[in-house]
Formats: sequence, C-alpha cells, structure tokens
Amino acid sequence: MSQYLILDAIRGPLEGQSFSIPLGSSLTIGRLPECGIPITQDPTVSRQQCRIEFPGPDAQLVHLSVTSDTLVNRSPATRTELRGGDTIELGTGNLFKVRMDDSAAPPSPRPAASPMKPAGGGHYTMTAASCGWSLYQFPGGIQTPQQLLDLLGKSATVRAIVDFRKTGVQPTEIDPAWAPLFSWLSVDQQLQFSPMIVKSSGVSAELLQSAWGKDALVSVGSTLDDAEFMEHWQAISGVENGQPGKALSIFHWPSLLRLVLTCQQPDRMNPVLSKLSWIAVEDSEAPAQLSLFAPSTFSDELGKRGFSPSSTSATVVSPGKD
Repeated sequence: MSQYLILDAIRGPLEGQSFSIPLGSSLTIGRLPECGIPITQDPTVSRQQCRIEFPGPDAQLVHLSVTSDTLVNRSPATRTELRGGDTIELGTGNLFKVRMDDSAAPPSPRPAASPMKPAGGGHYTMTAASCGWSLYQFPGGIQTPQQLLDLLGKSATVRAIVDFRKTGVQPTEIDPAWAPLFSWLSVDQQLQFSPMIVKSSGVSAELLQSAWGKDALVSVGSTLDDAEFMEHWQAISGVENGQPGKALSIFHWPSLLRLVLTCQQPDRMNPVLSKLSWIAVEDSEAPAQLSLFAPSTFSDELGKRGFSPSSTSATVVSPGKD
C-alpha cells in the first residue's frame, strides 16, 4: 500500500513544487492561507476549493466550492476516487498530477502507547478553520453515534439540534426533552416544520442513529443551561423577540453550518461561537466522517480520550516523475 499521495504542481503559481499527503491524512486546497495547499493569488479559486482525503488504501477528492468547478481528468468532480496519473484542475490554470509513492518522506513517529489512555482512541488531524476555531477530523472515522457520545460527552453538556423532516421519522408528539426552535409555531406546525433542540437528557445513541448520515443533526457542547442555550441558538438563527427576523440562518443543517465555519472569518463567527465549547457535524458527503470544530486547546481533551495527533499539512518535497 502506498504511504504517501503526492500532488505535483505542473501548471500555475506553484509549478515545480510537489506536496506529500501521508496515509491517514487529508488536506484542503484553496485560497485561504491556512489551507494545506494555498493558492492565494488566484481569485477564481474558492477559499476552500476541494479536500483530498487519503484514509487508505484509496484516496478521494471532495469538491467544496459552490462557485467554481474542480476538474478531475477534465471532468467536474463532486466526490471522486483518485489514482496515480489523475489530473486535478482548479481556478485559472492550476493543474496538479496525482502520484502514489512509498518513499516520498519519512513517516512521522507514532507516539508510544500510554497505559493511562482509555481504550478506543485513535488519531486525529487538526487544521485551522477560517472561523477562528480548529477543525478536527478522525481518519479512521467515527463508526457509530455511540462513539460520538463517548468522545464528547465528558467535555461539556451535549445537546443536539435535529431536523426530523430529514430523518424520515416524523414525530407525532413533542418529547419532554425537546424544545422547538421555531417556538412561535403551533404545536402541529412545530412537529412538521421546526427543528428540535434536544436537551442533554434526550441525546441518546438511538436519536443520533436516526439522524446519522442524513444531514439532519448538529451536536453542540456548551456550559449554558437549557434556557440560555435556546436563547443563544435562536439569536444566532435570526429569531427576534420570539418571532422570525428578517432572515433565518439554517445552522441546524450540518452541510450549511460546516460551510459557514470553514468560510466565514472570526469577526463574523464570534457571536456564534463565543458561548459554545465545540460543534460536531457529520460530513454529509462522507458518512461516519466527523467534523469537530473547537478551539485549538481542545486537543488536550482529545488526549484524555486516547486520541493522538497525526500529520495534517502537506509536506513540500522535491518534484518527481511517474
């Protein structure tokens, strides 16, 4: 099995450079300076254009931009498997060629196992997100909702915002552990249209399982009480005085919230994040791949859960040939 995926830049401002992605890692290509491969001077490249995932043995390109295409072998890609010899084109004339290599760079030493770490840990990658927090991802995947609870439940009070319309399981009554986000609607309308804020007592593995992989659930950690959390989430969603404001933000859909957190700047996101400890969303294009947004210091909490860091950024290596 190849230990490194290499992107050779064969056209564009990075021409002549090659970027090595270790097995089990991923990186983003885009205009933001913090991207693994930053293309900062091309305005036709989105802030985050695409992400290369190399969990092994296969690699994939995930298209992220909503304004321009990413081409794999000259065809627009959404989520596409990558093989040696494939070409990736983005923006204005930026062209990369994929290469697989077992010896591009020495693998990072793996930390020694510690008997103090709880069982079930693994590795995580940490990259800076434009919102000011860090994006944590887990190359092996979070395989079950119970793992999500086990990972995050001890760091802060866990709540979930669930859109039951997208789960395919329409409730017939409002559970005592639920609080309708759209509180101005009648009860019947709330059951049909309102996302539900699920209190910590109601966040179960069964609930997570029902919404897993359906772009229907956002998990949030905070130290707020139930009333404070409802007030905060309504405020950031655009609710004013218990009524819909001029515009409602759909922060209860993981795909949209993830896009906001990876595109907006800290000054825009501070009102959202200031009262929260972390936000976890499932990658809607990669079921069981968890995107965890939290301050960079959250790595200490992950260490307590038995997780250790793996390489996240591309390593620049000398150009090579197929």
